[in-house]
Amino acid sequence: NRKLTSSLSRGFTLIEIMVVVVIIALLAGVSTPLIINKIHDANVASAKAEIKIYQGCIMEHIMKAPLPTEDEGLDVIVKDKCVQRIQKDPWGNEFVYIVEDEAEGLFDICSYGADGNEGGTGKAADICANGSGEDEE
Repeated sequence: NRKLTSSLSRGFTLIEIMVVVVIIALLAGVSTPLIINKIHDANVASAKAEIKIYQGCIMEHIMKAPLPTEDEGLDVIVKDKCVQRIQKDPWGNEFVYIVEDEAEGLFDICSYGADGNEGGTGKAADICANGSGEDEE
């Protein structure tokens, strides 16, 4: 009985602890990039969904009034009560409203992506939709 008690209370050796730490580090090293990519994909999907809402509100607005100017921007759809407020994009930046051709009623709504600057590639790519309902990236 004494031998059983002493072997149970012995604890872990340094080698056993190091093996466990190495296994945990390997798992973290493999899973972290996958998680980061999934977060980025979710942010892009969220930005696209928000842009679609704003795009629909602008389309509804121009059925009864002129195309908003760039100065009026997306605030028009808040005044129209289509949305309560304009959200920031998933990266904390303002969505951008661009009038492409006022006479034709063409406009873009964009998120400038993770870097918040116009242009960019990869994770910094702009996410835009134009007034015709076509996505652009």
